[in-house]
Amino acid sequence: DTQKLPEELARIEKLYTDIETKFEHERQEYEKTIAALEEQSEKREQKYSSLYDTILKLQNDYRQKELDFVQQMDDA
Repeated sequence: DTQKLPEELARIEKLYTDIETKFEHERQEYEKTIAALEEQSEKREQKYSSLYDTILKLQNDYRQKELDFVQQMDDA
């Protein structure tokens, strides 16, 4: 039994190292995925923010044209 202990210990240490390495790899992959999703979310947010700004500008332009038209009708 005492002869098997060092072999068993070495096997367990290797198993532990393998698990630790796999865990670290998975953690890195997880972090890459999170970073990619955050970047994608940020780009999407910028896109929709830009679209929203464009919509507001169009609404304001339309309102101004309405006011201009009403003013022209009043002047006529």
